[in-house]
Amino acid sequence: MVAAQISQQELADILGIEEQRVKEYEDTDYQCASFVEILEVSTALGVEFEIATVQVDFAEIEAVKKSVGKTSLVKVYRQNRMIDVLQEFSWS
Repeated sequence: MVAAQISQQELADILGIEEQRVKEYEDTDYQCASFVEILEVSTALGVEFEIATVQVDFAEIEAVKKSVGKTSLVKVYRQNRMIDVLQEFSWS
C-alpha cells in the first residue's frame, strides 16, 4: 500500500471490510483474494486493466460442490459492498 500512499485501514474502510482481510491480501500477494476482490481493490486504488483473464478449475468446483452440502457462505453485493450471507441451497 506504500506505493498507493494509503494504509491498510484506509483501504479496508473504503472497501467496507475488516483491516485483517486487507492484511491477508497483502501477506499472500493477493493469492487469497477472489477475482472480484482484486477488481474492487484495484478500483479503490485507481488501477485500471485493459485485459483480465480468469482461470477456472472446474474439477475443483465439482469437488467443492460435493463437500459443501446444503449450506454455503455466499458473497452478496449490496449497495456496492460485499457481505457474506449463509444461504440454503442444493446443487443441481
